[in-house]
Order: sequence, then C-alpha cells, then structure tokens
Amino acid sequence: MAREDSPVWDVYDLYRSARLNAKYYSALLHQTEKRNFILEFILLLTAPSSAVAGLWFWDSLIGQEIWKYMGIVAAITAVLKPMLSLPKKMKVSA
Repeated sequence: MAREDSPVWDVYDLYRSARLNAKYYSALLHQTEKRNFILEFILLLTAPSSAVAGLWFWDSLIGQEIWKYMGIVAAITAVLKPMLSLPKKMKVSA
C-alpha cells in the first residue's frame, strides 16, 4: 500500500500540523510576554516613586544626566506601551 492510499498518513499530517501550530503560538506568546515584561520593568525602574529614584548616585552630576536620559526612555516607553497593546496580543495567542 502506498503512502497516498493510507488514511493513517492523513491523520499523521493533521497531528503534525496541530503540534507545529501549538509550538509556534507558544513561542509567540513567550516572546510577547518577554517584551511586555521588559516594558513593565523599564517603567518600574524609572518611576519617580521607585526606590531606584532615591539612590545617592543620582545626586552627582553624571547621575543626574543618566537619570534625565532614563526619563526620556521611560516617557517613550509609556507612550509606546499602549500602542503596542501587548496584553491584547497575549490574550489572542493564548
């Protein structure tokens, strides 16, 4: 019996496709969760009320410059986060 004639191969092809789709969407979900975590972490660190904002290092001249640039990154992140809508993408992927 040839491969094309056996119905078992059709079931195998469907199983293989389903398994590959599950792996693909699992990887996509993991990548989206990682991106969302990075954005949340940036916002957490650069929030003025965080413990990081009170460190002695930011009182120096170099520290003030670094804090300004971190504020710029935080502002850009705060604007981009809703536009990316990562939590919505995670719901669709799950």
